[in-house]
Order: sequence, then structure tokens, then C-alpha cells
Amino acid sequence: MRRSQGRRSSNTLPIRPGVLAKPVSNLSTSMASAQKRSSSIPRPSVSSVVKPMYGQRQDQSLAVGVTPSTNNVYFLENGSSRFTGLTPQMGGTTPQSRGNMTMTGTSKPYLKETRNLNDKNCVLEMSKNVAQFLNDAGYPEMVTHKEVQKIDKQSFMKYFNYIYQFIDPNYYLATRFNEDELIRNMKDAGYCGTLAKSALVSIGALHSTSQIAGLLCWLCDIIKTIVAEHEDSESSEKGELIIISNSYSAWCLDEDVNLIDELRCFFMEKHQIQEGRVEMLEHQIQAIAEEYKALEKKSSLIQELKAEANKEEQRLEEISAKQVQIQQRRKELQNEDKHLLQREKTSLGQKEIAELQTAAKNCKVSADEARRIKSAIAANKKDCAAVSEQHEQVAKLVEKREMQFANIAAQDIKCDRELNVELMDMGMTIAPDTDPKEALKNFLDTKISRLSNIESRCIALNENKERILAEISQLKMELKHTELLKSRLEEKLQSVKADRDEMERLYLSQLAEMEGLSVAPRSDPLQMRQQYDLETFQQKFAEQKAQMNKQEKDLQITMAKYAEELKVGEIELVKLEVMFADYIARLSNGFYQLLEKAESSPISPELINALIPKPNFN
Repeated sequence: MRRSQGRRSSNTLPIRPGVLAKPVSNLSTSMASAQKRSSSIPRPSVSSVVKPMYGQRQDQSLAVGVTPSTNNVYFLENGSSRFTGLTPQMGGTTPQSRGNMTMTGTSKPYLKETRNLNDKNCVLEMSKNVAQFLNDAGYPEMVTHKEVQKIDKQSFMKYFNYIYQFIDPNYYLATRFNEDELIRNMKDAGYCGTLAKSALVSIGALHSTSQIAGLLCWLCDIIKTIVAEHEDSESSEKGELIIISNSYSAWCLDEDVNLIDELRCFFMEKHQIQEGRVEMLEHQIQAIAEEYKALEKKSSLIQELKAEANKEEQRLEEISAKQVQIQQRRKELQNEDKHLLQREKTSLGQKEIAELQTAAKNCKVSADEARRIKSAIAANKKDCAAVSEQHEQVAKLVEKREMQFANIAAQDIKCDRELNVELMDMGMTIAPDTDPKEALKNFLDTKISRLSNIESRCIALNENKERILAEISQLKMELKHTELLKSRLEEKLQSVKADRDEMERLYLSQLAEMEGLSVAPRSDPLQMRQQYDLETFQQKFAEQKAQMNKQEKDLQITMAKYAEELKVGEIELVKLEVMFADYIARLSNGFYQLLEKAESSPISPELINALIPKPNFN
């Protein structure tokens, strides 16, 4: 009986939460709320277009012998509350007429059959559900669960067509229906239960009853779920209408009746809103609005600061460009001064040559000496012309070099500015007179040496720590070995105690048997020998146990010693870190003091040694 109760709870298929469907133009939208309701209907797992249902005509349904009564529609009225679509499981909706509906939804995992169709109690429960639904829905004949259990093909077609009229009035099963098409349509509708073609071909056989009952029960559960949801929505609408009508009546009669609280409670209960939730949301919205305003103010300030920073950068670029132009102009003036000096020198040389020429004319010299002087003067003129040409070429080269130097200086200024910005981002402040490259180089050199010292110290500490950990692990292994030996000896002691108890029991039993004898029994030498062996073994075990306890105490003392050493090492490491931080602070202070004094006057090595501390980590 307990087993049947456990299985009876699994006679319905699982439910998947909400997937919305597009309503049909001639059907109502009551399905939208039904999809949120938990029931035995599986939910869709993949969005797809529903395949059209190739239903039969109304005249073909008459041949089956079933004509659903319009007065017995279970939950539909006047065509306005027609069922728009279900929420089945296999990626579609309940089959409608061709081209009536499409469905969208998110991908869900595939549902499996959760009902035990092989259980007789489960099949009985499903048969009762089908019979109760047909009787409540106004089926023309009285149906019992036994008839559902012994269903044949004609009865299945009648029951199926009558139930399916609530879902799609245009779909009927003919006398000779296509089993594959029915299976495909049910799978498209979302039925994830077992439905084999052999069961539909041989309706009425024992192996097909459970599958047929499962299919009919699933359809009944679908319709019941939508009916319950429809009734809930109608009751909520009626309650809202009653409150509004009472309020209107009170207003017409000039009665001072405040129904705001009642309406508020009704809507909070309808939409399942907790007490204080609205006030909490209002406070949260107000806080978010204030935070948004503060962020807007901050963003405006940040934008203003960015604009000012861009202006300052543009001014710096203009100043740097003007500085480059001034340097170029200064170099041009220097070149002009050099040219003027060279011209003065050449003019003086030409004057001297002219004076020499006049002196040579006035002097009375021989022809050979005059020729020699004339040739010397011509050579000097050629040399002067060559020198002037060389001076012009040199001037051109100098101008070209000066332009290159100006470009290099501009690039150098730009690089210095970028480097200064990067150093400021790194947290370094550099005086305007110092070179940022030198400052960065010195900083990196000190950083490298400092990091190398720290790394060597840390490596030594890590090696010491690893050595201590290795020794501790070795001691732990030895302790485990001794514990294993101890456990083995205890097992041997237990076995010896068990043997001794067995021997004592045998001895007592024999002694009880000998109490009836008049002559006292002799002492058993075998038992005495065993007693002696037992006493010696107990003595050895006690000695071994004492030795093991001593070893265990020694191991604990050694482990405590190593733990103390490890703690001392950690304390030393902390002290070294503190000393290192102190040394870095003193080193930075001394470095800044040296920079300040170097700006005003030259510094001596004694002052450097006095301000820059020496590392001492002993």
C-alpha cells in the first residue's frame, strides 16, 4: 500500500514556468495568465513555428458518433473565451488550425516522462481523472474508470474528439486516422509521454491501455489548468468591479466613504505585493535619483577639469613651440655674428694684400722676385677663394645641423614632458631644474638594488622555511609510522586478550565439570605454560608501549622546537620588513634633502654620506 501511494504522486507531467504565446485573432488571451500557473502541463523548451493540424471536417466527426454539445462547453462562452494556446514542452503550442498561431520562447531543457505508466495504480488514477473530467464536462454518456481501462478504438476516438473540441474545434479523428500524424501532432503540442504507433494501432490491448490513458489524462489536465486560471482572473475582476461600484454609489449619494485603503489592499493582494514594499521602492528610487544627480554634478566637474587640462596642455604646447622658435632665432643670430666676424677677417686680409701689392709696385725688385711675389699673390687669392667657398659650405652645413638640433631639442622637450607626466603618474615628484631622465635612472638603479637585496633576503628566508617544513614533514611521517606500529601492537594485544578470555572460559568450564569429582584435579602444565607466555608478552608489550610513548614525547618536543623556530623566523621576517620600510623612508627623505641642497649650492661627499643612510639589516 505504501508503494502505491508513492507512485500515485507521479501521475502528472512536470510544469515549466512561463513562455508567452501570440494570441489568435478569433481567440481570447486567457492563456497568458494560465502559462504562469503551476500545473501538470509541460512547458515549451524551444521556440518554433507550430505545424498545422490537418483536422477533419465536421461531417466526418458525425460518423464517429460524437457531437459535442454547445451547452456543455466546460470553460468557453460565446466564442469570446476560446482557448488560444497551451504551454506544451516540445517547442510548440497546442495544435490549432492551419496557420493560426506561432509561438516564441526561450530554449529550455527537454522534459522527460515522470509518470510510471507501468504501475497499475498510476493507470487507475489517470483513468479516474479522465472519467471524472468527461462526466463533469457534460459527455452524453456516463463514463467510468473501468471503461477507460478497457478502452477500444471507437471509444478512444469519441473521448479524444470530445476532449479536443475544447482546444481546437476544427480538429477531429476520422475512422481511419493516421497514427504517425497523430503522434507527430501530439509531440508538437508538447506531449513528452510515451506514445507508440503500436499502441495506437492496437488500441484495446493490454500494452496500449497505459499510453492511451496517459494521453487523455494529459489533455484533461491542460483544460483543467486553463479553467482554474480563467476562474481566478474572473474572480479578481469581479472583486475589483465590486469595490469600484461601491465607491461610485457612495460618491453618488454624497457619502463620505474612503475605499482607497480597501482598493489598495485588494490590488496588493492581487499582485502579491508585500507590506511596505511600495514605500521601500519609493525610498530606493529617491536615493537613486539623488545619487544620479550627484554623479551628474561630478561628471560636469570632471568635464570642466578635463577642459581646463586640455587648455593647459595646449598652452604648454604653444610655449614649447615658441621656445623652439626662440632657440632657432638665437642660433641664427649666432651664425650671423660668426659670418660678420669672418667677413671682417677676410676684409682685413684683402686690405693687407692690397697694401702689399702697392708696396710691391713702389719697391724696386728684380724680375724673378716680382714673378715670385706675383705667383705667391695669385696662390693667396686662390686660397682665399677656396677658403670662402669652404666657409659658405660650412655655413650651409651649420644651418642644416642647427635645424636638426632644433628638431631634436623639440623632440627632447616633448619626451621630457611625457616622461615627467608618467613619473607623476608613478607618484614621483621631480624638481623643475632636475633632468627627469636622470631622476628616473637613479630611481630605477636604487629600485633594482633594493629589490635585489630584498629578493636575496626573501630567498634565504624561503629556503630556511622550506628546510623547516621538510623536517616537520619528516617528523610527521615518523609520527605516523609510530602510530601505525602502535595500532598494530594494540591489535595484537586485543587478539591475545581474546585468546586469554577464551582460555579462561574453557578453564572455568572444565573446572565446573571437575567440581563434582572427589579428587582434586592436577594442574595443567599446558595452561601454566600459556599463562607464563601471556605474562611475558604483556611485560614486553608494556615495555614497548613505554618506549613508544617516550618516542612520541620526543617527537612532540622536537616539533614544538621547530614550530618555535618557525615563529622566530616569521618574527624576524616582519622585523626585516619594518626595517626595510624605515630604511626606504629615511633614504627618500635624505634624497629629497640632497636635491633641495643641490639646487642652492654644491654638495660634498661628507654631506651625502651623512644624509644617505647605509643599509644595516643585521
